[in-house]
Amino acid sequence: MEKRISQAGTYHVTIRNPHWTKLEEKDGDACRMAAVLPGFCTIKGEEYEIIAEQYFLRTIYASGKNAGKTMAEISKENLLDIGMPEPFNPTDIKCLEGVEVKFVVEMEDYKGKSRPKVQFINSLKRQDKELPSDEASRIWNEIAGNPTDKDIPF
Repeated sequence: MEKRISQAGTYHVTIRNPHWTKLEEKDGDACRMAAVLPGFCTIKGEEYEIIAEQYFLRTIYASGKNAGKTMAEISKENLLDIGMPEPFNPTDIKCLEGVEVKFVVEMEDYKGKSRPKVQFINSLKRQDKELPSDEASRIWNEIAGNPTDKDIPF
């Protein structure tokens, strides 16, 4: 039996047995489900698990970068970003089997107890690529307004 991740942090995990679960009706809305993404990683030679859920709800975000989108739209975008094929089709959930992602885990208080919860799922495809020092210098000069050699007329 796998141990459960119990601390906040960023974990490189492999998704195993992704599946859907129906959520209980709330506020008269029975159209509620979640993509369940069990993530597994090895820490000091031992396997650990933590489960992420992507909620598919009609709830609309009122502010922030996702203002006007439903939670279902945001979750769909995230699943496509980490490896589900387009066009999005819930029957393709098994395509996420074996996909490697990063889970950002934070501690949350739930009913008076602190527990770890996956707050973000990040695709490994989006990881920063190393920037050569000379390119970083060029970009810095543009940001800072410093002329580069080619900008000096003499």
